[in-house]
Amino acid sequence: INIFEESPNKITTKYVAGVGDRLEEIKNILGKHPLDMNYSVTEEQKKPMRLSQIAKIKGGLYELTFGSIPKAECSKFEKLFNIDEIFGIGLTQKEIVYGSITILTFKNTKPLDFELIEAVCNESSIALQRWIANEAVLKSEEKYHSLTESVSEVIYSLDTEGVVTFVGPQIERYGYLYDDIVGNPFLKFIYPDD
Repeated sequence: INIFEESPNKITTKYVAGVGDRLEEIKNILGKHPLDMNYSVTEEQKKPMRLSQIAKIKGGLYELTFGSIPKAECSKFEKLFNIDEIFGIGLTQKEIVYGSITILTFKNTKPLDFELIEAVCNESSIALQRWIANEAVLKSEEKYHSLTESVSEVIYSLDTEGVVTFVGPQIERYGYLYDDIVGNPFLKFIYPDD
């Protein structure tokens, strides 16, 4: 399973399954652990990933790694693991690539159920999109709270009806608590003659 990063246009391997106790052999061939390996991706190489359909990777492991692993090592790996075919499918939503799943088949194994794989991958795309959106919200909230706590002025926000939806901790200098302010109309805290 790979995660795609729009900037700097790269795919990073995040999960490898089905290798059993042969991980050391893989590390020896690649010269490093397969997890967190990065591959630069061009716009042309991203096109098939946007389709959300399983596709055969014709150039084998060499093409799968976008030429970043030398052909000789790729051939060694394919022979060692008796690899027959390699397939890939993008984890996408509305043509935005979030990642990809790669499936390596072995010689003399039964055919894949492409329809089932595509259905699972499409559901995985939705879950991945939600996870990425949630991570972005959490990061944004951390940044926002860090900002509001580091300034000396009282920062607050209102909804369209003038109700306070947020107030910074500096409000305590004026004798108010967060819960005293949030959820109340802003005008409640304005001196009537003002």
